[in-house]
Amino acid sequence: NTVWARRYVNGTWSAAERISAAPVTDNTFHAFSPAVTTDVNGNILVVWTQDDPATATRSIWSARHNGSWGAPLRLSEGTRKTYEARVAVDARGNFIAVWTQDTNAYDAYGPTQPPGNVIPNVWARRSSAGTWGTAAMIGDAGLVPNDGTSRPRISMNANGDAAVVWEQTKNGETSIAGNLYR
Repeated sequence: NTVWARRYVNGTWSAAERISAAPVTDNTFHAFSPAVTTDVNGNILVVWTQDDPATATRSIWSARHNGSWGAPLRLSEGTRKTYEARVAVDARGNFIAVWTQDTNAYDAYGPTQPPGNVIPNVWARRSSAGTWGTAAMIGDAGLVPNDGTSRPRISMNANGDAAVVWEQTKNGETSIAGNLYR
């Protein structure tokens, strides 16, 4: 599975272009769950989840279209499983991507952490003037084993202020939590 894109420009669809990396061999590469946004100048950012054979984990990747598609870029740190990428943009073309990422690594073939201890949390990374900052956890730092987050969503206004909300389970109680970026 790979991620492809077609653009609709002046009443015509462009040819399909693969925007994720090409698989080295069959069944070694799985890219899925893309999310997309476009700024006021027509620049596009797509984010997706990808099982990556190079890091042996699931990471968040992106591709940007500024006249042509750029090379795919990994947004997450690449050592812990990630899920559910979303993206938003402001009026100046600054993007924020959010996703759920395990806080602790879990090795399925020789677990050092039981599954309940991986603690999925919400992470974000911001692109300003075409340059990505560092990924950071923006969820609740007080989560403990068997707590976690899922389903992050983001909205951004023209000035670049953003609201991120997600479903969170803490101490056995599930609620909606959030964070603001100003």
